[in-house]
Amino acid sequence: MKAWRSATVMTWLVLAIRLGGFSILLPLALANLSDAEISVWLLFFAIASLQVILDFGFSPTFSREIAYGFAGHSLTVRTRAGPPSNRGEDRNGEADWSIISSAVSTMTWLYRRIAVAAFLLMTTLGTWAAWNPIERISQPTHAWLAWAAVVPATAISTFGTPYASFLIGANRIALQKRWEASVTAASLAAQGVAILAGFGLLGLVLAAQAGVLLQVLVNWILARHVAAGRVVRRADHDISRKLLIQAMWPATWRTAVGAVMSLGLSQGMAVAAANMLAAAEAAGVQVALRIMQVISQVSQAPFYTRIPEFNRAQAASAPTHLTGNAGIAMRTSLWIFVAGALVADLVVPRIFVLIGSQTHFPDEPFWLFLTFAVFFERFGGMHVQLVLTTNRAISHLTNGVAAAAWVSAFVLLFPLYGALALPISMLIAYAGFFAVLSAFFSHSAHPRNFWAFERNTSLAPFCMILVYALVHGLSAN
Repeated sequence: MKAWRSATVMTWLVLAIRLGGFSILLPLALANLSDAEISVWLLFFAIASLQVILDFGFSPTFSREIAYGFAGHSLTVRTRAGPPSNRGEDRNGEADWSIISSAVSTMTWLYRRIAVAAFLLMTTLGTWAAWNPIERISQPTHAWLAWAAVVPATAISTFGTPYASFLIGANRIALQKRWEASVTAASLAAQGVAILAGFGLLGLVLAAQAGVLLQVLVNWILARHVAAGRVVRRADHDISRKLLIQAMWPATWRTAVGAVMSLGLSQGMAVAAANMLAAAEAAGVQVALRIMQVISQVSQAPFYTRIPEFNRAQAASAPTHLTGNAGIAMRTSLWIFVAGALVADLVVPRIFVLIGSQTHFPDEPFWLFLTFAVFFERFGGMHVQLVLTTNRAISHLTNGVAAAAWVSAFVLLFPLYGALALPISMLIAYAGFFAVLSAFFSHSAHPRNFWAFERNTSLAPFCMILVYALVHGLSAN
């Protein structure tokens, strides 16, 4: 069955289960937990997701090295000093397990240390960030017990990153996502049962962390199955650990800085909102941010599941294939995002009223500004990924400029607009800086007709948001 083997379809399946489960889980939580508990629940999501910063950009770089290895090439051999290797031509594109083994061995060594760092930072800075919101709860002891489960589960999840990176690089995304769909469904079901059984915030968080640990175990089993004993971690590899990290470092640190300035900042803003706003307003803002994050993740599937294919096209010097398919994937991704965001604007506030939630969804201007901002973030993010196929990382520059603009605008606007300053400042940063810089570098790396490409990929979905916003603005007046 073709759909069963499609990485995009399987990723959509996972995201559909996640979205469907979350659409059921969120009303249950809103109906059974207080504003303060909702704020803490979503705060745990935000803090745990900051583990991506500690990844320091290694995960996508290792996946890219493994993808090259399956094509008989290596980013390391291509970038080190001396004459270029002809091993890829000699092997006729067959997988070179020496290259793959070097990457796996280095990943395992590296992520042990990253996991320890994640644990230490979660117990210190993470605890500090969660302190005030937790103390607002009527029974803070339960919340602290839940946090005590989040910390080690996050560290173990970080330790398990190499298994997912290997599966992505091996282009076994469909296989991994089929199993992730099962784990996600089981985890969401367990969380729903925990709420309905009256276990509250503690039961909800414990069920979620059990799902995190189960996913690590599944990825480990799948990676061992795909490798089939061909990965020899302690053999005398052609590429040493030191050489591999040195070759990856230029792209890696730039990607890491970009991650800090992008995901780190966005989640940091969510943490700041939980501490700066009143519990009721903070809960509403965090719910909106979480829903938008889910919609954004769903929309990414058509593009991000094809990144291994784009990497291989770049390695094979097939620019027409790369840009043609990338343009189709970008257009599909943006349309899915727009559809999801606009449907959510129509449906979510009504659900809040229907279930009698104590938490109130932010006013419509908040969601519309947020939709425009995330649209430009998705647009620029996909262009950044196209540049990465050349092993040139630009996110340290694009995200760094955007982060500076976002923080500066937020500081200036917060006293005037309060919570609304968050999406407005985000829009200024991503539309005014991030999207422009990303598109410029993308078209420099992959020369093509700029206006024709952007018109075909992004103009129509952007116009759809614009028309929707204008119609709602006129109706409000």
